[in-house]
Amino acid sequence: MSSERDEAVRAASVRPNHIAVKSDSVDGVVETDDRIVLQEVGSSHYQNVLDSLGDRVDDEARRIRDKLAELESAIEQNDYRRANIRAGYVYVISNQGAFGPDVVKIGMTRRLDPMDRVKELSSASVPFPFDVHALYFSDDAVALEAALHAAFTERRLNHANLRREFFFATPSQVRIVLAQQVGNLME
Repeated sequence: MSSERDEAVRAASVRPNHIAVKSDSVDGVVETDDRIVLQEVGSSHYQNVLDSLGDRVDDEARRIRDKLAELESAIEQNDYRRANIRAGYVYVISNQGAFGPDVVKIGMTRRLDPMDRVKELSSASVPFPFDVHALYFSDDAVALEAALHAAFTERRLNHANLRREFFFATPSQVRIVLAQQVGNLME
């Protein structure tokens, strides 16, 4: 068992997104880049621990079973995210108090609640919260966001850093292009 744990730690140091260690009697998982990745050796170790518990009902057995249930849930969520890696929300927001009129941010998020991202941006050293002008769920949000960025590329606020997603445009101009890309938008 100790050699399996040592091997998992060595593998994790070589491949930092792959780690399966942390706890006394049961290995754990570490989140990186919003993904939970398990090594095969860690996964089989969990199954071995579960098999060795048998019919035990003490606190330690309950703790291990709870940890295993948590792990199974994390694996299912990770599988869903992998299968839907391009799905997400495209948003159009503005902050007239911080950036003036006719400046919008066109971005995307994979968060289950896209308003979490808007709130996060609103708390990032801007004097006023962002106004939301469009939130659109897409099975291919990556391509939709790229298409919107391409449509407004000449109006990009920062040409030196393409990761800055601010554009000189009105929210209604972006909504028109978004509607052309996806069809009708609900108000």
